Amino acid sequence: MTGEFIAKAIVKKPGLLSQTTIDDILKIVVIERHKATGRIGKAFVRGFGLKQGAIGSTVAHDSHNIVIVGTNDADMFAAFQQIKKLKGGLVVINNGKLVAQLPLPVGGLLSAKSFEETAADLKNLKQKVKTLGGTHDSPFMILSFLCLSAIPKLKVTDLGLIDVEKFKITLYLLIELKTINNPGASRCQRLPTLRVTAFGKITQHGVPSALVIFYLGMLPSTPST
Repeated sequence: MTGEFIAKAIVKKPGLLSQTTIDDILKIVVIERHKATGRIGKAFVRGFGLKQGAIGSTVAHDSHNIVIVGTNDADMFAAFQQIKKLKGGLVVINNGKLVAQLPLPVGGLLSAKSFEETAADLKNLKQKVKTLGGTHDSPFMILSFLCLSAIPKLKVTDLGLIDVEKFKITLYLLIELKTINNPGASRCQRLPTLRVTAFGKITQHGVPSALVIFYLGMLPSTPST
């Protein structure tokens, strides 16, 4: 389950927003893969920890579209191309090159390999994600649930960023008003901010036990409503 984080938007030019590894805000896309509709949902996510590269998967509950998270658009596109080549699966990409993969040719969900081979491939994938800065033991499991729009709070589908609690598609780019205090006067500045899907772990006796909803602190420029 996820929470919401309001972050300062990095606007490269009008209509073009960028991810930033410094604040662990990465771009996420969900590409519809069943009926060739061309729909691509786009949003931002915090919690993966990646410093480079991109990861992608066709295991994405419940619709199982293509979901990709990355630090840059080029590696995200390379991840899409590799998934297309495999006809479904899990991939890790860095600098445009394939780092690791797990082909899932049966509907993009099942492997044609033995249990032992599949487990070894998945273990290798997880290890490779950590070399790119990943901070979670099961990044592809987390990736798959970021699309599950039946549980709170912000999720991403091929239709876009979904506010599950309000049952509607929502904007990820907001315009907030920040009051600037000057001697003897005050004025307001319009600031673009992002609604970011955020997630984390709780621990019990130091051992990660579950993903939970949690809310990171709002920026001072962001209204509480």
